[in-house]
Amino acid sequence: MGMTAGYFMVDEYTLGRLLDLAASSPDDLAEAVFDLEERGADACDIDMLWDGLHFLFTGVSAAAPIAGNALSEAVVGRELFVPGEEADFIAYTPYQNLPSIIEALESLDWDALRAAFNPEAMFWGDIYPKIWAEDPHILFRELRNAAESLRDFYKEAQKAGRSVVLSIL
Repeated sequence: MGMTAGYFMVDEYTLGRLLDLAASSPDDLAEAVFDLEERGADACDIDMLWDGLHFLFTGVSAAAPIAGNALSEAVVGRELFVPGEEADFIAYTPYQNLPSIIEALESLDWDALRAAFNPEAMFWGDIYPKIWAEDPHILFRELRNAAESLRDFYKEAQKAGRSVVLSIL
């Protein structure tokens, strides 16, 4: 099993609890995020396409998030719970930052992205996972489907007044 990205809607109380846990017991944070899924939190799973999506949107790997870039933040969140943590990547995007992310996702020019799509650069650039030698039409369609699922998820979170927690584990 590879590293997959999961996005979860949380209310302000839950986000606060997770922030407190990250400050007091960061080793327990991954388990608490896993519990969100177990308790049936509204979620979006883009599987292993997170790094490819980030590269498609920004031209760089998700390992190099771009602060203030709404498309980067759509994939990797706005804030890390535990800055500098290398074992688990767990981040969040507060409710008030969702509009800029939604606007950026809704403004994507899919024709331009398709024209610029370069799976060979992704393959040689070590973009996770190593699938970029496969059929480029299928890969692009999968990336677009993941982006549209993520956009719809963010819109639902905004509508519900929720923040978004994400994990790449």
